[in-house]
Amino acid sequence: MFSFEVPVICRGIISVVVGLTIGAFGQDVEKLKTIDDPTQDSATATVQTIGALVARAESGDAVAQRQLGIAYIVGRAVQPDQQKGAGWLLKAAQAGEPFAQVHLGNLYRSGLGVQQSEAEAANWYRKSADQGNAVAQNNLGYMYLYGKGGLPQSENEALKWFTKGAMQGLPAAEVNLASMYMRGNPNYSEAEKWFQKAAAQNSPKAYAWLGVMYEKGVGVEKNLTRAFSLFKTGAELGDRAAEAELGFMYLEGLGTKRNSADALKWIQSAALKGEPHAQLNLAYMYRLGRGVAQNFNEAVRWFCYAAENSMPEAQSQIAYFLFVARDYQRSAEWYARAAEKGFAGAQVNLGLLYSRGMGVPLDYIEALALFTVAGGRGAPAAAENIKNLQIIMTPNQLKRAQARAKELTARIAEFETHTESPKQGQCPLLKLQQQTIAVQGTPAN
Repeated sequence: MFSFEVPVICRGIISVVVGLTIGAFGQDVEKLKTIDDPTQDSATATVQTIGALVARAESGDAVAQRQLGIAYIVGRAVQPDQQKGAGWLLKAAQAGEPFAQVHLGNLYRSGLGVQQSEAEAANWYRKSADQGNAVAQNNLGYMYLYGKGGLPQSENEALKWFTKGAMQGLPAAEVNLASMYMRGNPNYSEAEKWFQKAAAQNSPKAYAWLGVMYEKGVGVEKNLTRAFSLFKTGAELGDRAAEAELGFMYLEGLGTKRNSADALKWIQSAALKGEPHAQLNLAYMYRLGRGVAQNFNEAVRWFCYAAENSMPEAQSQIAYFLFVARDYQRSAEWYARAAEKGFAGAQVNLGLLYSRGMGVPLDYIEALALFTVAGGRGAPAAAENIKNLQIIMTPNQLKRAQARAKELTARIAEFETHTESPKQGQCPLLKLQQQTIAVQGTPAN
């Protein structure tokens, strides 16, 4: 008799370390609007002054070319024209104007007004960074951290460029530098120092990170009241991860009194902004009727959003619903997505499907390998399943399963160091009728 891992809905609301992404690109269009030198570019452009700005730009004034390019991009004092704006920025960038170069890099990275090219983005960021532009230094650090734009993946290079930007007082670079000190062999005192510097400039992400440190007692003495205050400040400044954690603290009464209304308010706000942990927790709230009226359709919708945002717990939940609906092939596909991210419950359940040939070919070797990996990650059902398979497998099969488990472990370790791009519109549950998914109980063994 094999044991099916209990689906994650039975675990209730889960608290998570907020998924703060290193790299301060945010919305590239917003960067074009807000980050520049003290002249503020198009902020001074009006219908009355645009003619003079055009004349200066046409005469070869690189600063005026940049200002005119930004005016066209954001549609200030002129009709918005992204291609024309990109053209003027290119002229200024080719003349060596550093702010134009970083703006042009943003355009190439987003494909706004130009053909999208991360290689071109990295090229222009480097030109600007070499001239000391803090924004470009920060963005170049991000490109090195994830090996984008044809650059080699290098944490050392990322650290170097984040440091350059942070030393100039750029909050985004300060946050990213602090985040680097939280990685690998962490240096929590340095991390807190740079987070505090960024928070002093009202960086929402800095408040969120500091909240995590005090919530978990990482590098500082655990203090839930302090964590709640930090999350609240970050949330009020608009950080979606801080909103998600603030909502959870209201829901569980951590560092504050329980308040279901405020919990729903902040978790829902974060979920609507695309924060995957909030989407997952909102799904649980609707599924279990915690802090909100129980609503299966809303639960399915938010599980789907979280799953499409690469949350393995949500992907495993989708797989479970599909299993109950007897769509075993797609259930296996979604368990595989969660399993490759290291989610032990999905590994157990995918192993179960392989051990029975449900939705996948019957394969005891793959099943035992998955159970073994899941057992190493603490899945309660793994041990019994391993014991049951070992009884019926040959010594050669057992040896091959051990080798396969090592391969899976290595693949998972590699996968966990990368971020999967969200795959929108792929959740099959949105197409299923509610009555086809009987979610009570667990699949029969």
